[in-house]
Amino acid sequence: MQFPPIFISQPPYWLALTALDIAAISADGVYSRFHINDGSYHLVRSSLAASLRDVPQGLFIRINRTYAVNIYYIKKINKDHVEIGKDQIEFTKPYYAKAMKSLILIGGRQKIEPADQ
Repeated sequence: MQFPPIFISQPPYWLALTALDIAAISADGVYSRFHINDGSYHLVRSSLAASLRDVPQGLFIRINRTYAVNIYYIKKINKDHVEIGKDQIEFTKPYYAKAMKSLILIGGRQKIEPADQ
């Protein structure tokens, strides 16, 4: 899949990233932390919600109040956490059902319950 480059502010310049270089985006106060697939990160003065509006739609899923992950880096998912590389990130109920409905799921009979149940 081809995505246009994403340019993030890293004064005094703009740093070009491909969408597939970004493994996750997390909230860090008034900043968003762009977690890169090589283990590094970049801070950008932008809320997580604003950052997610600016990246290609459908590429990232929100898994809790402070974290969104790139679907191409997900190794495993259950109701409690998402595994990306060696990291396990908490999956909270308000985000679980919506996230699972946005993924392609094949096989299994597990029922995806709405967050309020």
